[in-house]
Amino acid sequence: MAFFRRKDAWRMIRRSDHLQRSAGYKVCAVGMKAFHEINAYIKPTTRLIQLMGQLATRGRLELDESDLSRLVEAREIQMECEMDDGYVILVLRDRPLGLGLLLKGRLLSQIPKKETRFFEKKAQGTRP
Repeated sequence: MAFFRRKDAWRMIRRSDHLQRSAGYKVCAVGMKAFHEINAYIKPTTRLIQLMGQLATRGRLELDESDLSRLVEAREIQMECEMDDGYVILVLRDRPLGLGLLLKGRLLSQIPKKETRFFEKKAQGTRP
């Protein structure tokens, strides 16, 4: 993989011979947005978590359908868990959904609102 930084975002693209040949062109965007900088923190994007989150061995928080429904509706829920404060990967039935921010027993959704319409249907047991 190759990473490109522009302003406060990092994009990721598969390495290939085409990259070297296109190095002279002015490019606005390339690849998939993978990370962005928020103040002093580097935060992975929802899409990166959805695609690669299953490889994570730490920082995963398993939700049940009830937790997910409440989180989607309120954008924040109380959560008792043995994890340190910070970003966590939200998982439903072993499938990464995106990020949450765990702060002093509160779980705040970091999943963009436009993505949650799919999770509402999954939590209800229907297909989008």
